[in-house]
Amino acid sequence: MFPAQDIAAESHFMPIGSDVRDHEPEVDASSSEGTYLAFPCEAVPYLLSTAEAIIILLASLCGCFVYHWITYTPIPDLSAYFAVGLPASFVHIVRLSGHGYYDFESAAKPTVEIAEILVSWLTTALMLAFFAFLFKIGGSFSRGAFLVFLVTAPAGLLAARKFAKSLLKEAVVRGVIGRRNLVLLGDPKELDALGPRDLLAFFGAAEVHRFALGAAAEPPVRKSSDIETLDLVASFMRKQIYRRYCSLLRGMTPTGLTWFVITSRCFLSR
Repeated sequence: MFPAQDIAAESHFMPIGSDVRDHEPEVDASSSEGTYLAFPCEAVPYLLSTAEAIIILLASLCGCFVYHWITYTPIPDLSAYFAVGLPASFVHIVRLSGHGYYDFESAAKPTVEIAEILVSWLTTALMLAFFAFLFKIGGSFSRGAFLVFLVTAPAGLLAARKFAKSLLKEAVVRGVIGRRNLVLLGDPKELDALGPRDLLAFFGAAEVHRFALGAAAEPPVRKSSDIETLDLVASFMRKQIYRRYCSLLRGMTPTGLTWFVITSRCFLSR
């Protein structure tokens, strides 16, 4: 069904973690159907930022409640501490978003950004203290509860970041989330030097399809090898497009299929 070049292209695939370039097994359209129904990686930044905002709000409320409960003092109105958590979460998230902290590639890295989180939270705490002094509202809040909030919030943010990274790593490995059918074209030595952690950090994927360019010293030979490799890349991309359309058409109703054919004819006739 596919050209002979498609079969040859599969010999250039090398999933991460393997030491040899094995032939990739044939995957039918039904197996790739679940790939396109997976969770989109573009939604990861919104989920992470929302989770951290909730953590900061809970730290503000719990800090007030725990401090007054331990000191046996009357628990004040929690709405004031909720009002403190809102700007704190906003400043913290906006500051880290400017550095790509919530991007999928950054969140998929195995190391926790301890310094970035602590510096951002310290800046947020200083801004809160400044605005409390500027608007003369410091007397409305308990200093002990505020200190508990400043200590528990970064601890919760660090724990949540570590937990999110472990979940993302497991999801990427299982194929639930992440970018798929990535094509990596380059020098053979540079391709072999990329390990699993590099691919996860740079591309947010647990597996990429590697196509090595020619390594011959003679320019004519290298040019011929590069052209052949580019033909294999084009054949691979055509196969992926074909499989995607097969999975799309398989789930269509007769009415939807008719509408798809009419729309395709109108588009091709232009």
